[in-house]
Amino acid sequence: MKKMMVAMLSVVMIMSFAGAALALGSSKLIVKNSGGTSDVFKVTDLGEAVLGGTGGTAGTRDISMQNAAALDNFPTAAFYPITSGLNAAPAFQVIPKGTGFSAGIKAQLTVFNTDFVSDPANYEALVVRAGGANGFSINSFASGTGMTVRPINFQVGSSTKMTVASNGNVGIGTTAPASALHVNGTISYTGLSNVSSRTYKDNIEAVSAASAMKMVADLAPVSFTYLTDPDTKHMGFIAEDVPAQIATKDRKGVMVTEIIAVLTKVVQEQNKTIETLAAKVDMLEKSSVK
Repeated sequence: MKKMMVAMLSVVMIMSFAGAALALGSSKLIVKNSGGTSDVFKVTDLGEAVLGGTGGTAGTRDISMQNAAALDNFPTAAFYPITSGLNAAPAFQVIPKGTGFSAGIKAQLTVFNTDFVSDPANYEALVVRAGGANGFSINSFASGTGMTVRPINFQVGSSTKMTVASNGNVGIGTTAPASALHVNGTISYTGLSNVSSRTYKDNIEAVSAASAMKMVADLAPVSFTYLTDPDTKHMGFIAEDVPAQIATKDRKGVMVTEIIAVLTKVVQEQNKTIETLAAKVDMLEKSSVK
């Protein structure tokens, strides 16, 4: 008993030397400022650790942390910004260990964009997870009748530089990528290859000379500037105007490898014609010598 009293006295002395006063209440630990006029830290009856403010159902806090078992239905540590009401609008939560939204989650950090507590059936959140054998994952979603995947934006300042869309497409310089990788700007690279093995192909057929000639005849080369770069002149084609065989399905792009294949066929046919004409010229020259 004597040792316990000495220990409690030591705590009071330490807090006093630090410029604060210690007060013990019913199931609470309260640390006040040096003047004893306001709380700087407290542990409430409900186990909420509050930094600044009073906490509790009708209280306020600068930031608080509590074991919020109601969130996602398993124990978590939830952090709250300045607000009113216990469990109101958590800023983010940390799940040290548990099953999370799916089995195998080892740890999880959830950052809320809406008030989870006031409407737990409809909320937006960014989730970072450590999934053990499944590695790490980052997900952005909105709840409701079912989890809806949301885009993830990477920003510099307030400007979005890269977006991972809800369908998995990645956009650089655009927030609405129309393909698996959509770059709005100039790219530099040291190597680029197009998957072309027979292993990945079916229905392989030779391109006919007639169709190749027709597609080349239908191409209309133009010069233009991009709306995002009006000072740089380019040459190329308009996707909506080229033959369907060399345009992307959405008619927003031109497939370069298809153009190369068509031009290759045309050049091969022209070489045959040149060789035939050269042979005829050679025969005429020989006959004229005789």
